[in-house]
Amino acid sequence: MIPKSSLSNHMKVLREAGLIRSERQGVEIRNQTRSRELDARFPGLVPAILAAYGRKVSC
Repeated sequence: MIPKSSLSNHMKVLREAGLIRSERQGVEIRNQTRSRELDARFPGLVPAILAAYGRKVSC
């Protein structure tokens, strides 16, 4: 479990880097990856990261 303060900081860094989009819905904040924008600028990056993560997790 990640402490709330650490999670907030990680989300802020990802948001400022343009990797996620945050939207407030009532008292919740919904975060979405900006996959289309990332893929347009860096083709193949997101699938490569996910594939590498999958290899690391399954080891």
